[in-house]
Amino acid sequence: MHKTTLLLLLLASPTATQSVSQPNAPDIAGIRRLPTGGTPVYSHLDLDTGVLTTGGLAVTIPTLCFDNTFDEEWADALLFFQGDELFDWGIKGCGGSTLVNRIRIGYASQADQVHLGGPGGSLDLQIYAGSLGHGDPGQELLSLQLRGLPSEGPFMGGLLIPQVVTIDLGAQAFFLPDGAIGWGYRNADGLSAPLLVDVGVGNGTENAIDLYRGGPAGPATYVTTFTLPPGGVSNDPLENSFFLQLFQDETPATVQTIAVAGNPDVFTADGAVVGSPWYPRLATYDFPNVTSTFVILSYASANLPIRWGTLLVDPTQFVEPISIRPGGVHRFDIPLDANYVGLTFFAQGGLIGSASGVQLTNGIEATIGAF
Repeated sequence: MHKTTLLLLLLASPTATQSVSQPNAPDIAGIRRLPTGGTPVYSHLDLDTGVLTTGGLAVTIPTLCFDNTFDEEWADALLFFQGDELFDWGIKGCGGSTLVNRIRIGYASQADQVHLGGPGGSLDLQIYAGSLGHGDPGQELLSLQLRGLPSEGPFMGGLLIPQVVTIDLGAQAFFLPDGAIGWGYRNADGLSAPLLVDVGVGNGTENAIDLYRGGPAGPATYVTTFTLPPGGVSNDPLENSFFLQLFQDETPATVQTIAVAGNPDVFTADGAVVGSPWYPRLATYDFPNVTSTFVILSYASANLPIRWGTLLVDPTQFVEPISIRPGGVHRFDIPLDANYVGLTFFAQGGLIGSASGVQLTNGIEATIGAF
């Protein structure tokens, strides 16, 4: 959409009217635009391992679901006092699993480069749900302290190179419901600043930015809501939003029954989802003498005839101790960790009776999903 058309849409919207009363950035002490330009440097950070890889081209990831990067050109980054948090908000409407497993940020940094003995760039990133802006950040769901980021070094005039980092969250993946969301960039070193992009009707962003002094964002740290006037390299009146991309894992949970002659087919379960309890069940109504049941989990399957039936799980690769309960419902908690998505495991139930002894049941092959 052309910027003139987008500006007319915003001026006709309630959010544009709301931002008219905001103070302009020059009235707020400490603001500084960092002009950026040129080909961005693309990097990848694996949070679980801490491995940062810099260089290469932009990688298209098909699970991109929230894309707040629109601008006609790479323009400015916005630098505030060290410790300040600049807060943006919008509307997420991705559908699907809502499991955010990857984030992409954009910034510019004057910090000395790591390979030259410097600390690299430092930014803190926060993601919020239920954010309305204007001093209402909603609920914080993720907080990342990012250190040693790619940087350019001391600003010597001209343009700073924009930096774009894709972050695999791994064990810090989280569920972000659709609806109002917010994201805050905190200046951790006084030298690194988020890239500005245009506000967009499609993402529900407003022509305004919140400033929080210190953190976490909340009523006690809220300072003001302001609007950047045209200025900097782009001279763009719509650059009042911050770069952010969110990616979701859309792998569904699957369950398949493993039947074998001689084992009763009474063991069932729904899909196993990360961050949720998994409840396998054994139906015992046809076995009145059953006093308790058990469930075994394993990373591998087997087909071993033993005295109690055919063992369908590998006893050398049990996931955790056997679950034994007086009833037929068992519970296993699946960690909220993106690394578990796509992991396949095998389960088998068993019946214990006062007179009949032990009887193995059918098995289950389950693949952990994001939903």
